[in-house]
Amino acid sequence: MIQTIILVILSILSLLAISFIHELGHYVFAKTFRFNVPEFGIGVGKTLLRKKDKYGTVWKLNLFPVVSYVKIAGMEKKDIHVENGYFKKPIYQRFLTIFGGPFFNLILAFIIFFMLFSFKGYQSNIIESSMVPNLKQGDIILQVNNHKTSDYSDISKYLFMSNGSVEIVVKRNGKIIKERVNKTNATLFYPLNKKGNFFATIKEDWKFFINYTELFFYTIASLFSSHPVVPTSQAVAGPIGIVAIMIKFLKENLSTLIPLVGLISFALGITNLLPVPALDGFWLVLLFIEKIFKIKPHRVIVIQETGYVTLLILSAIIAIKDIYFFIIK
Repeated sequence: MIQTIILVILSILSLLAISFIHELGHYVFAKTFRFNVPEFGIGVGKTLLRKKDKYGTVWKLNLFPVVSYVKIAGMEKKDIHVENGYFKKPIYQRFLTIFGGPFFNLILAFIIFFMLFSFKGYQSNIIESSMVPNLKQGDIILQVNNHKTSDYSDISKYLFMSNGSVEIVVKRNGKIIKERVNKTNATLFYPLNKKGNFFATIKEDWKFFINYTELFFYTIASLFSSHPVVPTSQAVAGPIGIVAIMIKFLKENLSTLIPLVGLISFALGITNLLPVPALDGFWLVLLFIEKIFKIKPHRVIVIQETGYVTLLILSAIIAIKDIYFFIIK
């Protein structure tokens, strides 16, 4: 019980940190372009501490450490004409300020995995140990379903995108051998970790990002097909579901905390770039619409407020789903 409580607190604080980095991205770009930023909140609910900085922003530490937020003046009807407000700035500055949140999340994830690859090494395509009958220690996995593989991120990507049995080409004792394994058992092996120099690590980190970005969009696209690669109940999760997933992994191995933070930060960055109402990607789309069709600021805000309502409804549905699948069930 005590362990679970500690892990819950650790998971929530991790999400708060990821959320803080996201909002910090918005804040840094907003202040760079001299936007009016009246408030930066850490957590929600009753304010426990507040401090006004020399730039006029009030920093608040609030009671419930769930998410962080930054308020940029001019993004609501009541202050649309405020000096140095959102709509008073050029479109490119607004674009970078909105993009800054997801960008900081992606940078955080990139740094985390660069550090992990630097100190622990990255997972190669060489099998260190295996519980898969057809795969042996020392095998070098060259292909998965006719796709070339040079490291474990390639292997995991193509295994994830496979159905049923998988054809794996390995190099074993100097010979090229084709093996066929079941997808459900194909990942039951441990790859050998390898370390490279600074530039090799950067390259591996970048490749890791490309592979997981491709997997992300492949998963999203599959949700609209008759055979999603991941059940919708697992593919779409809110804060409750994310905390539940983190606790599950942390109970098995506490050292997964840092990689989990990296993956969640990556997922948050990519997700926020989707053109979904109220997410950053939707604001970016509205900028293009505003530019092309010369839409007035108050109409843009009406569209975005409608998006907020949609997002609140979706968030409530996801929260109920998370409670059922991750807690009750």
